[in-house]
Amino acid sequence: VHCETSEWSPWSPCMKKGKTCGFKRGNEVRVREIVQHPSARGNPCPATTESRKCIVQRKRCQKEGKGKKNREEKRKKSNKDESKETRQESKGRAARRQNREQRENNNKTQPKKRKAPNKEQDLAPADTAH
Repeated sequence: VHCETSEWSPWSPCMKKGKTCGFKRGNEVRVREIVQHPSARGNPCPATTESRKCIVQRKRCQKEGKGKKNREEKRKKSNKDESKETRQESKGRAARRQNREQRENNNKTQPKKRKAPNKEQDLAPADTAH
């Protein structure tokens, strides 16, 4: 029995390193399946894959995180991060407000301290007549 193969599949998109963007030249591939394996004396199977060089329309690759789905995921993440930050900020604000209130209360209960006048100025001799 000789080897039998199916028809060739259509050519794959022109790709390089698994991408269809960001380059000019790539390869496209087509395959076919083995329908009947050959017997010991039958003809061996021909190649089941073919590849050819191709030229792709040059287009820029979409940067990671630019798709609609990724944009929504980033927005959700940033909202979570912001809520954490705002909680921490509000805690910090509350602590600062408490400290300020305590200082104000201390100022109200304690009389204000006056600075003593500079003693060096007072030590000048009072009597300069001879």
